[in-house]
Amino acid sequence: DGSLPDTIISKGLLTGKAVAYFDNSGILGYTTSAIYYDTYRRPVQTHLSTHMGTYEHTQTKYTFSGKPQNISVRHGLPGGGMLKEMTAYTYDHAERQINTWHRIDENDAVRLARYEYDELGRKSKCILPGRLPAINYTYNIQSALKGIKVGKLFTEEILYNEDENGNTPLWGGNISSVSWQHKENDTPKEIYNYDYDRAMRLSSASYVSE
Repeated sequence: DGSLPDTIISKGLLTGKAVAYFDNSGILGYTTSAIYYDTYRRPVQTHLSTHMGTYEHTQTKYTFSGKPQNISVRHGLPGGGMLKEMTAYTYDHAERQINTWHRIDENDAVRLARYEYDELGRKSKCILPGRLPAINYTYNIQSALKGIKVGKLFTEEILYNEDENGNTPLWGGNISSVSWQHKENDTPKEIYNYDYDRAMRLSSASYVSE
């Protein structure tokens, strides 16, 4: 049928692992997992068994272009029983994610997030369910992330070649400073300024609170 042998598909990929749990008396048990791939070397199934006798089976389906479309998880509960969890993603014509849906067992699906994009295709807003404030994203002219704002609860600003927090401006794209604040105007502004060596490798970070 033209398909590749399993040994070729998974060559060089992680196919399983075992983690031992122990105390002073010795090994208590193992958590083992096995990973299966499709012909495109994408993980499609994961089977995990814990040392407590529970399990977790995950199955992933992809869109034609290779983006995750549905992720279903079956959780084996202690003492028996099972919980089914489904996460679904939808995309627009440009393959940008626009919705995340979540469902437990046979309950109705709940939309966890809806995404909006600006005219340059950058994610500009994440709209959360209920009365939670939206998350807004801003960018600089190079399309590097410039700021994150969550209503009046949280703001974060990322500086590159600006000199606003006592930082050293950088012109090569490295982050020179990050500042954030909880509950706008109610808490101090917290800042980390970064320094780099001549090869532009991070060498130090200094903390400031205003």
